[in-house]
Amino acid sequence: YMTGGNIAVDGALTVGGTTPSKNLTLNGAGATSQVTQTAAIKAAGLELLGSGATHTLNHTGNDIKKLAGNTAKVSLTNNAAFAIDTVNTEGLTSVDTTLNSTAAVTQTQAIRASGLELLGAGGNYTLNHADNTIKKLAGDTGSVSLTNKGDLYISTVDSVDGLKGTGMVSITTTAVPADAIPGDLILRKNLNAANINLNAEGAVLRDDAASATDGILQATSLLRIKVGSNIGTSDSRIQTNVTTLSMESRGDQFVTEANAVTVAA
Repeated sequence: YMTGGNIAVDGALTVGGTTPSKNLTLNGAGATSQVTQTAAIKAAGLELLGSGATHTLNHTGNDIKKLAGNTAKVSLTNNAAFAIDTVNTEGLTSVDTTLNSTAAVTQTQAIRASGLELLGAGGNYTLNHADNTIKKLAGDTGSVSLTNKGDLYISTVDSVDGLKGTGMVSITTTAVPADAIPGDLILRKNLNAANINLNAEGAVLRDDAASATDGILQATSLLRIKVGSNIGTSDSRIQTNVTTLSMESRGDQFVTEANAVTVAA
């Protein structure tokens, strides 16, 4: 469905019969189109389009199996397992994307976004496509495994500061040599989880602009850092508050731990 105005899904919409078997495209083609809902969408695939459109689709009854699109802003709640996939469009490209799920979220195609926010109590996000290109990451959920091409900031997306997970948070960053981007992970806001695993082709750094209470790594169990460059700098040390710490780097390590810590291999 395409319109130059707004789109509102105000009645339950199942695409393809009683059991959703077909795809749905929502295209807000206007400069500031708003795509909203008051009733659930059930579809095999959902494609979100519109270069200036904001898609706010947060009905708790949504049941979408595949998500794709190219648009300005996406906020989707989907408490059934789904994947970033191909629905006419390959993958999901946006300025900012918020995904909210209590289920498993995976991908076969890349996410490209200025900001990615991951929400949902107990959600399990496995987003390890090699071509993910995300600038800022935030959220409050269960577990996260994310691979990103280029530098990545733990920052603020929408109204959420930093990233919190009740389970494991694992983040990998890779370099983009053609653009001289080292693949750094930069802590502007806090990263808090039961276990944290950081694997950066570049460095793990604390943003110089972070406040005294921001940019801290907090793990109730294990923090593991492996980098191809430095961990922190002499002017901006990595701040940690963890039980067990493991670090491996090709460069220097500058870390301040808040309490007694066990050092692991």
